Amino acid sequence: MNAGGATIGAATRFSILSGRVLTPGSSGDGWWDGRCAAMPIVLPPSASRSKWQCFYYGRSDDKWNCGLPAFLPTGVSGLAESDDGLTWTRVEGPLEGGAILRPSDAPDAFDHVHLGMTDVFPLAGGAYAALYFGGSADEVRLGMGPSPPIRGFKMRPGAATSRDGRGRVWERAHGSNPLLDVGTSGTWDSNFVSWPRALPLDPGQPDGEWLMTYHALQPPEAEGAPPRWAVGAAVSQDGHPIGRYAKLEGPILSGGAPGSFDEAGIGTRHVVHDPAGAVSGAGLVMVYEGVGADGRHRLGIATSSDGRLYAREHEERHAWRMHVLITAPSPFPTGETSLILAAERGDAGTLRILLAAGADPGASSRSGWTALHGAAEHGSVPIIEMLAAAGGDVSALAKSGKTPLDIARQYARPEAAQALEALGAAAKVSGDTPSTF
Repeated sequence: MNAGGATIGAATRFSILSGRVLTPGSSGDGWWDGRCAAMPIVLPPSASRSKWQCFYYGRSDDKWNCGLPAFLPTGVSGLAESDDGLTWTRVEGPLEGGAILRPSDAPDAFDHVHLGMTDVFPLAGGAYAALYFGGSADEVRLGMGPSPPIRGFKMRPGAATSRDGRGRVWERAHGSNPLLDVGTSGTWDSNFVSWPRALPLDPGQPDGEWLMTYHALQPPEAEGAPPRWAVGAAVSQDGHPIGRYAKLEGPILSGGAPGSFDEAGIGTRHVVHDPAGAVSGAGLVMVYEGVGADGRHRLGIATSSDGRLYAREHEERHAWRMHVLITAPSPFPTGETSLILAAERGDAGTLRILLAAGADPGASSRSGWTALHGAAEHGSVPIIEMLAAAGGDVSALAKSGKTPLDIARQYARPEAAQALEALGAAAKVSGDTPSTF
């Protein structure tokens, strides 16, 4: 798993902070995730949790339960924790290899072959609820040529709960039965119902109606055509993320037009509320994994007013994307904003877009570091001038007492220092020289 930076540009590029933060096998032999680790679900610290938590799935080798060959990164699920959101330590669970949830031992269980957690919900009293999906030992023929039947492909969503206050010990809910079944033969989701995620339809009423999304492999629409991934949905009236769900009819979002980046379909996804209404008429926004005809995977955005039908956003529509970049709380423990990150990387194009969309040039991180400090460190004169023209304080003091001019001198950026001096920037108030930094 990689440490992703803030979204930049048109919300379609990511900067990497420090590479991988959890590497398979990095904790030594015997751990459950020695072969692969995927699908991180990150919970920030809260009043009841002092650490960041990351629930994810993986496996220790190339086999699933019962020795069946694995063709997905799933297997079992586990937990890691962090004090700062960047440096992670695996938490040893009570199951084999330190896992917290593993396939059922019952041969006829829907999750006998493999499983993976895909959503986790903190509850009152230190409890948790989780959605996961599991694959059964049923043989499935995909109907694409003379390929042999495979096991583990028939996947369905399940639920589990934890009451140990830390999310280490889990029990299956609903009598170990799946929350939803696959569709009947010939229906669009007859192959599997997988990767479930859920949210309350009204963010102000978590005890009201809940929406679950999932994806399946849609049968070919015509003779000789390939199958396509598509997204389905189900609704629960139980006022709980792992209540009883009823499927909505048909897929809510399918593959795009020929030649589009998501022509082959829609896979994993994350639906969020748009409370500010930045996308006209939309109450929900889905960030999704689009699969192209070339097999490449890219991110797309679709919107919905009710969660039941989604429309794709065109590339020229940046309003919601910019709204998220500018108004969302910083995802980093350091409190760096998208503008600061763009300045630190010398990305003038992104910085120009953010400023035009209303980003605050004077916003600072928890250490008092501003975008001008970042631009001075990078040594970018155009960015320094752009930030100053937008109203940024060229003499802003970080908590260390250093100004952007001090930073330019510290990192030997003479051109940046000259630009700051020309703009009237002051050095450190105490008069310390660069040699004392």
